[in-house]
Amino acid sequence: SERELEWSEIRGVGVGIPAPMNDAGILLDEANLGHEAWKGWNAQLAIKDYFKDCAVVVVENDANAAAYGDYCMLPAQQRSGVILSVTVSNGVGGGLIVDGDIRRGQGSAGELGRLPISMKPYGYYRCGAWQSARAAEPVSATVESFGSTRALSRQLEEIFTDSTFDPMLRHPLWEAGRTDSSGTSYSSMAQQLPIVAQQGEELSCQLYCLREEALGHLFAAIALVCDPHIFIVGGDIFRQLDDSFKETFIQGIQENLERQLGVVKTYNIIASALGADAAVFGAAMLARDASRR
Repeated sequence: SERELEWSEIRGVGVGIPAPMNDAGILLDEANLGHEAWKGWNAQLAIKDYFKDCAVVVVENDANAAAYGDYCMLPAQQRSGVILSVTVSNGVGGGLIVDGDIRRGQGSAGELGRLPISMKPYGYYRCGAWQSARAAEPVSATVESFGSTRALSRQLEEIFTDSTFDPMLRHPLWEAGRTDSSGTSYSSMAQQLPIVAQQGEELSCQLYCLREEALGHLFAAIALVCDPHIFIVGGDIFRQLDDSFKETFIQGIQENLERQLGVVKTYNIIASALGADAAVFGAAMLARDASRR
């Protein structure tokens, strides 16, 4: 039966932080923490001091923790070699595991969302007879700018404020974005989009295809550097997806990866078994492993 643990029974504490840090636990920049004052903060020292009665305290970048959580869920025979985990949520993060060890470099290894790519995102902005007038326009930005949930909100805002999109105001996402103040919440639209996409609505499906291409670009670049044995995709992106749509999404990433590289080779891309919970689980596993040393 479940019971509350006494503090004396806790062997270790693991904490994930959404920012890159060096080996000493000092944040290299504010990343998703939202204020530049976080840069230079000694997270390791501060959090160890907060949990001073606990013998083992592990502080890790949250995407690295997620990668380790995903790694721990793999069958034992798949835990060797190079494993890349990417989390697609409000941002795009990632972690690199080599033979069971997290690779941090000087602290920023795995900051995959910052990798610059060039795409034509407006080609995916279409619905029925409508298509963005900027369809052929190339855009150079980061993977995060094309693939994250935050980017999806911006994309929806750009589409729904386009004057040429007026005839489409009965779009099923429109109601999802209405607020009590008669305004529009594009983040609410983004949250509803997975459900609408699974119903086969064209625009929503196209925006998922945009994310597939962005991740395909990312995985192709990583493959040319370290050719991972396994690519893992996780984060909030799968929260409302059924197994069929999830499989289609993973297949789309794989096809874009192979198209980018132009090689006849099958890459092992899988969905995270933990999804958005991978970082919490991974931080706990890092604390567990540290307590056993």
